[in-house]
Amino acid sequence: MSKPLNSKVLHVRVGHSSDKVKLDMPATNTYNRVSCNFCNIPKSFYMIDSDLEQPLFLENTGGNPAVRLNMADGNYNQFQFITELESQLNTISAANGNSFAYQVSFDSKTNKMTISSNEAVPTGFLLTLNISDPAKQAFARYIGSSHFALITYTGSWTSPFPSNFQRYENVQVRSDICQNGDNDILLTLHMGDSPYYDTVQYTVQDPNFTKCTLANNRKGTYQFRITDEWGESINMQGQSAHFTIGVWYE
Repeated sequence: MSKPLNSKVLHVRVGHSSDKVKLDMPATNTYNRVSCNFCNIPKSFYMIDSDLEQPLFLENTGGNPAVRLNMADGNYNQFQFITELESQLNTISAANGNSFAYQVSFDSKTNKMTISSNEAVPTGFLLTLNISDPAKQAFARYIGSSHFALITYTGSWTSPFPSNFQRYENVQVRSDICQNGDNDILLTLHMGDSPYYDTVQYTVQDPNFTKCTLANNRKGTYQFRITDEWGESINMQGQSAHFTIGVWYE
Protein backbone atom coordinates (compact mmCIF):
# COMPACT_ATOMS: atom_id res chain seq x y z
CA MET A 1 0.00 0.00 0.00
CA SER A 2 1.39 3.40 -0.96
CA LYS A 3 1.78 5.91 1.80
CA PRO A 4 0.68 9.51 1.08
CA LEU A 5 3.52 11.94 1.76
CA ASN A 6 3.27 15.66 2.51
CA SER A 7 -0.49 15.51 2.15
CA LYS A 8 -2.75 18.54 2.18
CA VAL A 9 -6.51 18.62 2.75
CA LEU A 10 -8.65 20.99 0.65
CA HIS A 11 -12.34 21.75 1.20
CA VAL A 12 -14.64 22.21 -1.78
CA ARG A 13 -18.23 23.48 -1.98
CA VAL A 14 -20.11 22.91 -5.23
CA GLY A 15 -23.53 24.41 -5.94
CA HIS A 16 -25.90 24.19 -8.92
CA SER A 17 -24.22 20.97 -10.15
CA SER A 18 -21.12 22.74 -11.50
CA ASP A 19 -18.76 25.31 -10.00
CA LYS A 20 -15.31 26.73 -10.54
CA VAL A 21 -13.47 26.60 -7.23
CA LYS A 22 -10.23 28.36 -6.32
CA LEU A 23 -8.06 26.05 -4.25
CA ASP A 24 -5.05 26.96 -2.15
CA MET A 25 -2.72 24.44 -3.73
CA PRO A 26 0.63 23.77 -2.04
CA ALA A 27 3.54 25.86 -3.28
CA THR A 28 5.53 22.78 -4.20
CA ASN A 29 4.91 21.28 -7.61
CA THR A 30 5.83 17.74 -6.61
CA TYR A 31 2.28 16.67 -5.71
CA ASN A 32 1.04 14.04 -8.14
CA ARG A 33 -2.01 12.35 -6.54
CA VAL A 34 -5.50 13.52 -5.60
CA SER A 35 -8.47 11.78 -3.99
CA CYS A 36 -11.94 12.60 -2.75
CA ASN A 37 -11.81 11.68 0.95
CA PHE A 38 -15.32 12.75 1.95
CA CYS A 39 -18.47 13.98 0.24
CA ASN A 40 -21.93 15.12 1.24
CA ILE A 41 -24.39 15.40 -1.65
CA PRO A 42 -28.01 16.40 -0.93
CA LYS A 43 -30.59 14.38 -2.88
CA SER A 44 -32.28 17.54 -4.06
CA PHE A 45 -32.51 16.38 -7.68
CA TYR A 46 -36.09 15.70 -8.72
CA MET A 47 -37.59 12.42 -9.83
CA ILE A 48 -39.42 14.34 -12.55
CA ASP A 49 -37.94 17.39 -14.26
CA SER A 50 -37.40 18.85 -17.72
CA ASP A 51 -34.34 16.64 -18.30
CA LEU A 52 -36.41 13.47 -17.94
CA GLU A 53 -38.13 12.03 -21.02
CA GLN A 54 -41.77 11.30 -20.17
CA PRO A 55 -43.48 8.62 -22.28
CA LEU A 56 -45.98 9.01 -25.11
CA PHE A 57 -49.48 7.67 -24.46
CA LEU A 58 -51.65 6.44 -27.33
CA GLU A 59 -55.12 4.97 -26.95
CA ASN A 60 -55.44 2.25 -29.53
CA THR A 61 -58.93 3.18 -30.68
CA GLY A 62 -58.00 4.66 -34.05
CA GLY A 63 -57.45 8.30 -34.95
CA ASN A 64 -56.13 9.37 -31.55
CA PRO A 65 -52.86 11.32 -31.39
CA ALA A 66 -49.91 10.20 -29.29
CA VAL A 67 -49.68 12.58 -26.35
CA ARG A 68 -46.66 12.97 -24.07
CA LEU A 69 -47.32 12.76 -20.36
CA ASN A 70 -46.75 16.04 -18.53
CA MET A 71 -46.24 15.20 -14.87
CA ALA A 72 -45.19 18.21 -12.80
CA ASP A 73 -41.57 18.61 -11.72
CA GLY A 74 -40.81 17.37 -8.24
CA ASN A 75 -40.21 14.38 -6.00
CA TYR A 76 -42.92 11.75 -5.55
CA ASN A 77 -43.47 8.92 -3.15
CA GLN A 78 -45.09 5.76 -4.52
CA PHE A 79 -48.66 6.84 -3.73
CA GLN A 80 -48.17 10.32 -5.21
CA PHE A 81 -46.60 8.88 -8.34
CA ILE A 82 -49.36 6.38 -9.18
CA THR A 83 -52.02 9.02 -8.38
CA GLU A 84 -50.47 11.52 -10.78
CA LEU A 85 -49.87 8.88 -13.48
CA GLU A 86 -53.50 7.76 -13.27
CA SER A 87 -54.65 11.38 -13.54
CA GLN A 88 -52.48 11.93 -16.63
CA LEU A 89 -53.88 8.86 -18.41
CA ASN A 90 -57.49 9.78 -17.66
CA THR A 91 -56.98 13.41 -18.68
CA ILE A 92 -55.60 12.35 -22.07
CA SER A 93 -58.41 9.80 -22.52
CA ALA A 94 -61.06 12.44 -21.80
CA ALA A 95 -59.45 14.82 -24.30
CA ASN A 96 -59.71 12.02 -26.87
CA GLY A 97 -63.46 11.86 -26.26
CA ASN A 98 -63.22 8.45 -24.64
CA SER A 99 -64.70 7.36 -21.33
CA PHE A 100 -62.06 4.87 -20.29
CA ALA A 101 -61.34 4.97 -16.58
CA TYR A 102 -57.72 4.02 -16.05
CA GLN A 103 -56.52 2.84 -12.68
CA VAL A 104 -52.92 2.59 -11.52
CA SER A 105 -52.04 0.51 -8.48
CA PHE A 106 -48.88 -0.52 -6.67
CA ASP A 107 -48.27 -3.85 -4.95
CA SER A 108 -46.15 -3.21 -1.85
CA LYS A 109 -45.19 -6.90 -1.64
CA THR A 110 -43.83 -7.28 -5.16
CA ASN A 111 -43.06 -3.56 -5.76
CA LYS A 112 -44.72 -3.94 -9.17
CA MET A 113 -47.12 -1.52 -10.83
CA THR A 114 -50.40 -2.39 -12.56
CA ILE A 115 -52.32 -0.24 -15.06
CA SER A 116 -55.88 -1.32 -15.81
CA SER A 117 -59.17 -0.10 -17.21
CA ASN A 118 -62.72 -0.68 -16.02
CA GLU A 119 -64.04 -1.17 -19.55
CA ALA A 120 -66.26 -4.23 -20.02
CA VAL A 121 -64.53 -4.72 -23.37
CA PRO A 122 -60.92 -3.68 -22.68
CA THR A 123 -59.31 -1.35 -25.17
CA GLY A 124 -55.58 -1.59 -25.66
CA PHE A 125 -53.17 1.31 -25.56
CA LEU A 126 -49.51 1.89 -26.18
CA LEU A 127 -47.17 3.47 -23.67
CA THR A 128 -44.03 4.32 -25.57
CA LEU A 129 -40.66 4.43 -23.83
CA ASN A 130 -38.41 4.09 -26.84
CA ILE A 131 -35.82 6.58 -25.64
CA SER A 132 -32.46 6.88 -27.40
CA ASP A 133 -30.72 8.85 -24.63
CA PRO A 134 -29.96 6.54 -21.67
CA ALA A 135 -29.67 9.56 -19.36
CA LYS A 136 -33.42 10.14 -19.80
CA GLN A 137 -34.64 6.60 -19.19
CA ALA A 138 -35.43 6.81 -15.47
CA PHE A 139 -39.20 6.91 -16.11
CA ALA A 140 -39.05 3.34 -17.40
CA ARG A 141 -37.54 2.23 -14.08
CA TYR A 142 -40.24 4.11 -12.17
CA ILE A 143 -43.00 1.99 -13.71
CA GLY A 144 -40.99 -1.23 -13.61
CA SER A 145 -40.39 -1.50 -17.34
CA SER A 146 -37.23 -1.95 -19.37
CA HIS A 147 -35.22 1.05 -20.50
CA PHE A 148 -36.43 0.58 -24.07
CA ALA A 149 -40.01 -0.64 -24.05
CA LEU A 150 -43.18 -0.58 -26.08
CA ILE A 151 -45.98 -1.63 -23.78
CA THR A 152 -49.02 -3.06 -25.52
CA TYR A 153 -51.84 -3.78 -23.17
CA THR A 154 -55.43 -4.90 -23.36
CA GLY A 155 -57.37 -4.62 -20.14
CA SER A 156 -54.56 -4.88 -17.63
CA TRP A 157 -50.78 -4.60 -17.60
CA THR A 158 -48.45 -5.45 -14.71
CA SER A 159 -44.82 -4.36 -14.82
CA PRO A 160 -42.33 -7.15 -15.49
CA PHE A 161 -39.86 -5.69 -13.00
CA PRO A 162 -40.17 -4.06 -9.57
CA SER A 163 -40.54 -0.29 -9.64
CA ASN A 164 -37.33 1.57 -8.91
CA PHE A 165 -37.94 5.15 -7.82
CA GLN A 166 -34.28 6.12 -7.80
CA ARG A 167 -33.71 8.87 -10.36
CA TYR A 168 -30.01 8.04 -10.68
CA GLU A 169 -28.36 4.69 -10.11
CA ASN A 170 -24.92 6.26 -9.87
CA VAL A 171 -23.69 9.80 -9.31
CA GLN A 172 -20.21 10.94 -10.21
CA VAL A 173 -17.98 13.75 -9.00
CA ARG A 174 -15.93 15.04 -11.92
CA SER A 175 -13.16 17.62 -11.96
CA ASP A 176 -10.31 18.84 -14.13
CA ILE A 177 -8.12 18.51 -11.03
CA CYS A 178 -7.75 14.81 -11.80
CA GLN A 179 -6.90 12.47 -14.62
CA ASN A 180 -8.47 9.04 -14.18
CA GLY A 181 -7.43 7.08 -17.21
CA ASP A 182 -9.29 8.66 -20.11
CA ASN A 183 -11.82 10.59 -17.98
CA ASP A 184 -12.09 13.17 -15.19
CA ILE A 185 -14.08 11.08 -12.68
CA LEU A 186 -12.86 11.76 -9.16
CA LEU A 187 -15.44 9.56 -7.40
CA THR A 188 -18.43 7.37 -8.34
CA LEU A 189 -21.23 6.86 -5.80
CA HIS A 190 -23.94 4.21 -5.97
CA MET A 191 -27.09 5.96 -4.78
CA GLY A 192 -28.87 2.96 -3.25
CA ASP A 193 -32.40 2.97 -1.85
CA SER A 194 -32.39 5.83 0.62
CA PRO A 195 -35.31 8.12 1.55
CA TYR A 196 -36.22 11.11 -0.57
CA TYR A 197 -35.01 14.56 0.51
CA ASP A 198 -32.00 12.82 2.06
CA THR A 199 -28.27 13.29 1.67
CA VAL A 200 -25.64 10.87 0.44
CA GLN A 201 -22.52 10.85 2.58
CA TYR A 202 -19.38 8.90 1.86
CA THR A 203 -16.12 8.72 3.78
CA VAL A 204 -13.08 7.11 2.18
CA GLN A 205 -11.19 4.98 4.68
CA ASP A 206 -8.13 4.60 2.46
CA PRO A 207 -7.44 7.30 -0.19
CA ASN A 208 -5.51 4.73 -2.23
CA PHE A 209 -8.86 3.27 -3.31
CA THR A 210 -10.02 6.56 -4.86
CA LYS A 211 -6.73 8.15 -5.85
CA CYS A 212 -6.24 9.66 -9.29
CA THR A 213 -3.40 11.41 -11.03
CA LEU A 214 -3.26 15.11 -10.18
CA ALA A 215 -3.81 16.64 -13.60
CA ASN A 216 -2.32 20.04 -12.88
CA ASN A 217 -0.54 20.96 -9.67
CA ARG A 218 0.18 24.56 -10.67
CA LYS A 219 -3.37 25.62 -11.45
CA GLY A 220 -5.34 27.57 -8.82
CA THR A 221 -8.92 27.27 -10.12
CA TYR A 222 -10.60 23.97 -10.87
CA GLN A 223 -14.05 22.99 -12.06
CA PHE A 224 -16.08 20.43 -10.13
CA ARG A 225 -19.24 18.86 -11.55
CA ILE A 226 -21.87 16.48 -10.24
CA THR A 227 -23.10 14.25 -13.05
CA ASP A 228 -24.99 11.07 -13.74
CA GLU A 229 -23.11 8.00 -14.95
CA TRP A 230 -23.29 9.24 -18.55
CA GLY A 231 -21.60 12.55 -17.75
CA GLU A 232 -24.75 14.70 -17.88
CA SER A 233 -24.80 17.43 -15.22
CA ILE A 234 -27.39 16.93 -12.47
CA ASN A 235 -29.59 19.84 -11.47
CA MET A 236 -29.08 20.26 -7.73
CA GLN A 237 -32.09 22.60 -7.41
CA GLY A 238 -29.95 25.27 -5.77
CA GLN A 239 -28.48 22.97 -3.13
CA SER A 240 -24.75 22.64 -2.46
CA ALA A 241 -22.52 19.60 -2.15
CA HIS A 242 -19.41 19.46 0.01
CA PHE A 243 -16.19 17.55 -0.59
CA THR A 244 -12.90 17.05 1.15
CA ILE A 245 -10.07 16.65 -1.33
CA GLY A 246 -6.65 15.30 -0.48
CA VAL A 247 -3.52 15.96 -2.55
CA TRP A 248 -0.14 14.40 -1.91
CA TYR A 249 3.08 13.14 -3.39
CA GLU A 250 3.44 9.42 -3.96
